[in-house]
Amino acid sequence: MNGTAITPTVTYDFKKSLINKAVIVAAIAMLAATVFYIIRHYFYILDAYVYTGEFHLLFITKNMHMTKLELFTEYLKPMSFLMALPVCLTGTCYAGLDPSSSQQVLFQATTDAFGAPMSFLFGFLGFFVLGLLSFGIGSLIFGDIVPLLARNRYGQYLDKLKNPALITFAIAFALPFVPIIIAAVIGAVSKVPSTRMLQCMLAGFMLRTLALMLMQ
Repeated sequence: MNGTAITPTVTYDFKKSLINKAVIVAAIAMLAATVFYIIRHYFYILDAYVYTGEFHLLFITKNMHMTKLELFTEYLKPMSFLMALPVCLTGTCYAGLDPSSSQQVLFQATTDAFGAPMSFLFGFLGFFVLGLLSFGIGSLIFGDIVPLLARNRYGQYLDKLKNPALITFAIAFALPFVPIIIAAVIGAVSKVPSTRMLQCMLAGFMLRTLALMLMQ
């Protein structure tokens, strides 16, 4: 004994991780179902807001598919910033989920209704929200793939992630034709550190938003 403390190696427990994630998903699903049931059966005023939200969602998705720019612009003009923000965030996220919808209609409509700076802000925030959700859900669902394969060498795997490789995520987020969800999920599966992924998203989404506005 030379007096040097030996730190025990922490092994990856796939079963424990899977159980924890199943509990989290079940708890969120039960909470969402309970809240929805209570609102629908006991809080009729809130239920009216839910119905209104469904109407707005259908309006947004339909007009982004049919590219009705004038109708979409007139829809946004009477809104304040706080009212337009969730609409634009929803539209931007929907465009990321459904490539057949038109992002240009949303960007042009917000530019006509609020001006270019606000359009840039709405687009950037929408991309950022979609990227965070995709990365978070991807980490929750697919985050055990690499640890399961690497086991005790997991720490060495993270050390091998080089900065040049991380630049590819920023480039993917910046290119308008690359789906945000795919790039974010690949980052989640690859176990890219969240702080670095946030940096890639901030830089990439600024360039993506600017590119889409210049393409109008």
